[in-house]
Amino acid sequence: MRVTVNNHPIQWLQRSIWTPDKCEEVIRTLDALKSDKAAVMGGKPGRSKARNCNITWVPKEHQYGWIYEDIEKVFNEAADFFMFDIQEMQQLQYTTYYPWNYYRKHTDNGHNDVGVQTRKLSMSVNLSPPLSYSGGRLRIWAKTGRKAPKTQGTATVFPSFLWHQADTVWRGTRKALIAWAVDEEGFT
Repeated sequence: MRVTVNNHPIQWLQRSIWTPDKCEEVIRTLDALKSDKAAVMGGKPGRSKARNCNITWVPKEHQYGWIYEDIEKVFNEAADFFMFDIQEMQQLQYTTYYPWNYYRKHTDNGHNDVGVQTRKLSMSVNLSPPLSYSGGRLRIWAKTGRKAPKTQGTATVFPSFLWHQADTVWRGTRKALIAWAVDEEGFT
């Protein structure tokens, strides 16, 4: 695991999770599922100025179990790194950003929805080859607005209370797998 900063909860870390070939297998598997325009908490899909992308919720079914297992391993490593208690992983979100798509600065917890309030760790796995799109970088505000590398198959894990965004994709298509680990007590 390549850790980018000191072991402190107001940071983020990265780990290579899949090879490019495995990323292509994930893309083929998840592209077969139905996608919809994304919404922001409580909003209508495709009606937000804060978010413009397509999402697919990955069922927690046997045929996707290998994806969930690989993500869970990274969450367990990250929980040890951040010294967080986590209980389970929420349903995975497969996100596709086409040209002019983005997700503006936001956090993944702190909302009224109980499922969101209890999020402890967030993860973004870059599935697309870095040269297949321009823009679209994951930006995380830990101490400054640092951009995560676009390396295919890299998981970036960070505390869910950190502000982050997906920059606008200018050319090509960026595909990412988004995941959250929760604990019933959240950050209270």
